[in-house]
Amino acid sequence: IFSMSTGDLVCNGSGNQGGSYSFTKSAISDRAIKDDIQYNDGLQSYENVKKFQPCTFIYKDDTEGRTRRGVIAQDIREIDEEYVKEIPNYFDDTSTLALDTNVLLLDTMLALQYTIKQLEETQKELAELKNSFAGS
Repeated sequence: IFSMSTGDLVCNGSGNQGGSYSFTKSAISDRAIKDDIQYNDGLQSYENVKKFQPCTFIYKDDTEGRTRRGVIAQDIREIDEEYVKEIPNYFDDTSTLALDTNVLLLDTMLALQYTIKQLEETQKELAELKNSFAGS
């Protein structure tokens, strides 16, 4: 089903891999469509990703009982509402929470970049300490 209001393509299904799915769209990130651009070091993304609670689970309708790894959308939404979107079930009045992979991907990339910069700074400090001890 195509939602005219959001532009989402949604599929509702049942069975072993049932549920509601929203197909990922390409995130538009062009400078021309943005206002108030403020660059930062990625610390907020890093802090958010650190709060993720990894878990294992089994989908209720998985007849094979396969253990999966992931996160729970309700937990992720408490960290940042932009990480999650609500997918309506067009067969009844229920809905399912889905992870917005575009937002999660970008925050994960920014958290990784922050971590890399911190690691490089630590390596630089260690090299300086090593050199100062070698010169003593």
